[in-house]
Amino acid sequence: MKHGPLGHSKHFLGPVLAMSPIMLPIEIVSNLARLLSLTVRLWVNMLVSETLYILFLGLMLELSIFLEHLNKAGYVGLIVPLIGPIPFILLHIFVAVLQAFVFTILPVIYVAGAVAEEH
Repeated sequence: MKHGPLGHSKHFLGPVLAMSPIMLPIEIVSNLARLLSLTVRLWVNMLVSETLYILFLGLMLELSIFLEHLNKAGYVGLIVPLIGPIPFILLHIFVAVLQAFVFTILPVIYVAGAVAEEH
């Protein structure tokens, strides 16, 4: 804000004006890659977390069906799908809190680097 849009865009040209034709595309790709990197990281982390939860929930359901067909005492195994997902839900909550922290800190670092005064 202090230098205005023109002053900020000079940052993309690099320290030496003769290198600006090389530095401009590199700086633009670098800034766009940060945005893409954050987006892909968050998407993949959410996808893997949900996939693991669904996978283990399905395995627990299959285990309970197997135990049910084993004999009458196998009905005790029906409690597995009720109690089994609890550790995965707790892990999912922990990962969500950790991701919220990381994906709050990273943009702050990127913005701080963009507005910092160079000495």
